[in-house]
Amino acid sequence: MPSKCLCLALPVGRSSATTIQARSSATTAIKQLRDKMKKLLIYMLLVASPAFAFDGSRLKEYMLANEAVTARKPRADAYGAGVAVGYVTGVADARRGEFWCPRPGVTYGQTMDVVAKYLRDHPERLDSNADDLVVTALHYAFPCPKK
Repeated sequence: MPSKCLCLALPVGRSSATTIQARSSATTAIKQLRDKMKKLLIYMLLVASPAFAFDGSRLKEYMLANEAVTARKPRADAYGAGVAVGYVTGVADARRGEFWCPRPGVTYGQTMDVVAKYLRDHPERLDSNADDLVVTALHYAFPCPKK
């Protein structure tokens, strides 16, 4: 059975404008794939959250995979990176305004950085549920105003 893959060939010996356009197309394709992965993971969280629940140690592994992919390290775990992005953004979206209140302009990249830092700084909490750790990290970084 033929495998399906997202394979992009960059032109060799072409002008730099053509190469830039090809790289731009590749970047757009990767962003679209990430968006689809995020939506799928959010759906999984909403429909089957007990089956998909994991602890902080597993989340930290996925976050490290995301950092490796972001740094374009060879042999980085793209699947783990996708799980990290989807999980953190899914939990963040589900709890926005309830437990954490980002100021305008806060990006998903910033939320990923906040969660990664919290996991590094609090190894004693890695046995906790991953969603609790995400919410706690975001709450400390972006608390909601007192009512």
